[in-house]
Amino acid sequence: MPASYNRIMGRRGNFLLYTRNGDTVCRLEIKTGVSHEIASAPAIDTRSLSMVPDERSAFWTEGGSTLIQCTLVGNKRTVYECPQGWRVGTGMSVSEDGLFVALTEVKGTQYRVRLITAAKGVATTVAESPDLELKDPVIRPKRAGLFYMRGNELHLASFDASQNYKLRAATGEVSSAHWSADGRMIEYLVKAEGARLPALRECQPDANEDKLVAPTSQFAAMSRNGDGTVFVGASASKASPHVLLLLRSVKREFTLGEHKASDPAMVAPVFSANSQRIFFQTDRDGKWAIYMMQVDKLVEETEN
Repeated sequence: MPASYNRIMGRRGNFLLYTRNGDTVCRLEIKTGVSHEIASAPAIDTRSLSMVPDERSAFWTEGGSTLIQCTLVGNKRTVYECPQGWRVGTGMSVSEDGLFVALTEVKGTQYRVRLITAAKGVATTVAESPDLELKDPVIRPKRAGLFYMRGNELHLASFDASQNYKLRAATGEVSSAHWSADGRMIEYLVKAEGARLPALRECQPDANEDKLVAPTSQFAAMSRNGDGTVFVGASASKASPHVLLLLRSVKREFTLGEHKASDPAMVAPVFSANSQRIFFQTDRDGKWAIYMMQVDKLVEETEN
């Protein structure tokens, strides 16, 4: 499964996209459990896979340097190639209108965040660093901007690079950062230096504010439901390798089951569009597989 901030689920909850063996993009029909191959290519970056909101096509990177757009019936086109000497870095996202793609590029110790127009493949540089890794650029809903990670710091940049600054966020090891649906908040996991457990926090860039949402029990990965009232997380605890629901209002966790994944950060739990199911992956049975759980009795339905 891709990075949890990317769109892989059909709005009606009837299918999701995933990659198999690192070389095939597939569509899984939820009702029947049947998978259909969409396209194959060498070295697909699983984390990059993201569907266009109209659900007619998807983007991904392959071969370490190529951005691809492909219809869900398998018609591929090359959108962009990294310049000579550069390769694709960590993380990629697609704007909610499908017009822009943000990704990172690496050349030796140099890093940069690139914004690419989907129609023409024209790339501009939004941010760069001579020595510190830039990763996970996530385009902001309803605004011409994005956040990205610079080392363990959250930064915000506008599409035209006229604004680019460090956000007032908690310091520590940051993971699983997402925009809220309205683009006002960034919700993220952070483990402060010396802290035993990570915490779920939210940063409001326009108000320059940051606050605690809730402590967590060793969350290694998380994502939000449609309205941000409930979060699903994967615990890194070896004694309790659980998939959990975290309710914002009461700051309490509820155990759904065990994932027993060899790498909890790879569990990548996500909600369906209407918040009535969760999907996650685990290699508990010897190979990575996708699992589904109904949570309609625990979580209120949200708009698709």
